Amino acid sequence: MKLLLVSFLVWIVNEAYLPPRCHHPIRQGPCDSWRLRYAYDKTKGKCVLFMYGGCDPSANNFKTMQECTKECNPLRKY
Repeated sequence: MKLLLVSFLVWIVNEAYLPPRCHHPIRQGPCDSWRLRYAYDKTKGKCVLFMYGGCDPSANNFKTMQECTKECNPLRKY
């Protein structure tokens, strides 16, 4: 029961302190100049690798895992 409560509290803190760009959808874009990028996946609660088409990105698009994690990890300041 305690584990469930702690998990719930971590989820609330995570959602409450995410910068707006981390809430944007992960978008591949309409182009086909494929490259690997990282984005924050709210359902997984972490940054994930995805294929980006090279144009029309959402704000939730990072060149490195480190950049994504630094921006979208709400616990980074604690």
